[in-house]
Amino acid sequence: MDLLADTLERLGIDEMGWAPANFYPTARGRRHAFELPQLDDLLPHASRIAALSRLGRAWWHNLEAYTEARHVQRALAGKWSHWSREDAISIGLVCRRNLDVHAGKAGLYGPRHGNLRIDGPAVVLERAVAHGPVSDDALYLPGLELPPVEDLARRYGDPDGREIHFWHGSVRYRWLDRMFTCA
Repeated sequence: MDLLADTLERLGIDEMGWAPANFYPTARGRRHAFELPQLDDLLPHASRIAALSRLGRAWWHNLEAYTEARHVQRALAGKWSHWSREDAISIGLVCRRNLDVHAGKAGLYGPRHGNLRIDGPAVVLERAVAHGPVSDDALYLPGLELPPVEDLARRYGDPDGREIHFWHGSVRYRWLDRMFTCA
């Protein structure tokens, strides 16, 4: 981490964002779950990263607030942030090699809106806008009735967990994944 920070600083990069990867309930997410950073991994670098970047600076000044344990506490206390990506005013689109455009994200395709070559960009984008955003839950866990976050935290959260999750949805997906893996 220090080598990367030194290099970026030496190159005169004006702005950079530092954040651990979010967890998503996919095969790739499960493969890399053991690599999720722990509080003790990041603490030695926190003040330097906060000094280097304005993006996410508050996270780095208070890393303890983003541990799994703190997310569990917030969920059980009813102080869970209910903002989700579906509240965002954006539509995730993926263009495949054959120029098919789908709702979704790389490697995870939702409804197909058409083909850029056959239908043309204007028609494909009109369809995408008419369809609207597709939530991450609908992409990752389609058609499933998901329990409230308080239940997930109680049953599958680690009250002593030191994994860092800047986005609360990341730790929620971690708990959902544990639920499905334990079932």
